[in-house]
Amino acid sequence: MISTINKWTKSLLTFNHFFRHFCPQIRCNSMNTNSDTDGQDEDYHYADREFKDMTVDTFASLVTSETTRQSIQTILSEYEYEKYVTLDVPTSLTTDHMRDLMALESAEDRKNWFRYLLRKELSLEVRQRRRADNSREFWAKKREMYAECRSPRTGIWDDDQQLLYGLWHNCIVSKVEPKSIKRLFAHRLRRAALFGHKVVIDLGFDDHLKLKDCRSLAAQIQVLYNHNKYRCDEPFDIHFANCDPRRPTMQSIAKNVVNYKSPYFVSTFHEKSYLDVFPSERLVYLSPHSQQILQKFNADHIYIIGGCVGPTSGADLTNTKAKREGIRSARLPIDDHILWRTGSRSLSLDVMVSILHDLSVGHSMADSLRKNIPERNQKSIEDIELEDKRRLEKYHKRRQFKSDLKAINR
Repeated sequence: MISTINKWTKSLLTFNHFFRHFCPQIRCNSMNTNSDTDGQDEDYHYADREFKDMTVDTFASLVTSETTRQSIQTILSEYEYEKYVTLDVPTSLTTDHMRDLMALESAEDRKNWFRYLLRKELSLEVRQRRRADNSREFWAKKREMYAECRSPRTGIWDDDQQLLYGLWHNCIVSKVEPKSIKRLFAHRLRRAALFGHKVVIDLGFDDHLKLKDCRSLAAQIQVLYNHNKYRCDEPFDIHFANCDPRRPTMQSIAKNVVNYKSPYFVSTFHEKSYLDVFPSERLVYLSPHSQQILQKFNADHIYIIGGCVGPTSGADLTNTKAKREGIRSARLPIDDHILWRTGSRSLSLDVMVSILHDLSVGHSMADSLRKNIPERNQKSIEDIELEDKRRLEKYHKRRQFKSDLKAINR
């Protein structure tokens, strides 16, 4: 009983702001416990971090007026308060972090953004330490392997005149370098740019996206590009339209998409609209709100996928834009082939491209949808049988209730 009371008292003091501010030992223990429950390594305590001193002059490049100076000072005050009360802040803020915080309107949003930056910092620290541990293990195994074969030999026969299989032995191919593999996949994309089907990703929705949605869109573009490059037998020639480098979406792409400006990144970014690049009679905008249904893949059409993520994915933005620009629109016949379980019917960019790719190589619409739409959004046979069983039970309960009510009235 006494131990239970002590545990309850300690938890009460831990989450009380006054005691968390004036009792650093309790605060540290609390932070360590939370870090363990969040999946971090047990030997890493983020309450022991060293925080950097920051002033308004640290972000002098962002100070354009007295208003921005006051805004930065307010954010730093909120940062210091959260640091001493909850410790749910990163050790420092960069210029990009401050720019993102200045775009947020309420103090609660900035508080949540501090926590988001903290989670990123902790994850990066854990990944770096795990990478260092894995590197040590890797090189230890390498040293053991090289120690066993200090005098490497070549040839196809061993000492007992038996065939040796492996590199520099009985082998019909030589070692394939990673650079050669990169060249191979880049060549496939260049061939697609000349002869492949063209798909357009519309990035002209910055006015309807929040900053975190722009970053989520950049992450989807990375997944989309990798899927098209490595997993598609006949990759598409992907074009990105309405790419304004001054807008948040392109800034997020430049920051988060790996090898964005590398010569191996074979995709075209247009600052102009797709109407200025391709003939309008070939354009078809894929929108979940369109009245027309896409029955089959047409190689003469150029399909456009809207870059809408987050809350805007459910809004009728793409279909409205297609009508305003005078181009055709179409939607996938999801309801005709899929029993939807839960979640938004607006599919991610990589799923849309996967469906179009399967249609382009001759798969049926039903198979393409069932294969690429996540299973969490599809109802299985077990789900359908369970729903039928519950519906039948409710029906019998209603009939039983009516019969009992008639018996009472008699």
